[in-house]
Order: sequence, then C-alpha cells, then structure tokens
Amino acid sequence: DPASGRSIDAWQERGVMHVFTADTVPRPRGSFAMESVEFMTNSYRRPDRAADIRLEPGQRRSFRFGATTALETR
Repeated sequence: DPASGRSIDAWQERGVMHVFTADTVPRPRGSFAMESVEFMTNSYRRPDRAADIRLEPGQRRSFRFGATTALETR
C-alpha cells in the first residue's frame, strides 16, 4: 500500500498461491488469506498431474515458501 507503506512479500519455489480476499464476509477486504501450494487443488484427480504428485515408497519431496511483512505506517 503506497499510502501507508504496508507490504507483504511472498515467495515460493514453484506451484501456485491461493489468495482469499474476504469479499464474502461482513467487512469485505478487511483481511485476506494466502496459501502456498505445490499443486493446484484436486491435482490427484487429474491424469495430466498424476506423475507430478506421485511419491513412491521411500521417496521424499520438500516445498519451500515464505513471506515477510512491513507494517510501518508513513
């Protein structure tokens, strides 16, 4: 927000981010939620994504993401 100087910087290695802007609550956009996910919703049901999400016994996978905030008011 250029007016207040407040900001959120989010990053992730890959994947998509779901953002809920709270437009459906009594005070729209009074808050929001961010969810970093490696694969889109219901990927396990999509044949074109099956190879991406399958883990064989003993395999491991990691997914890194983060966010920083600046809440200084100008």
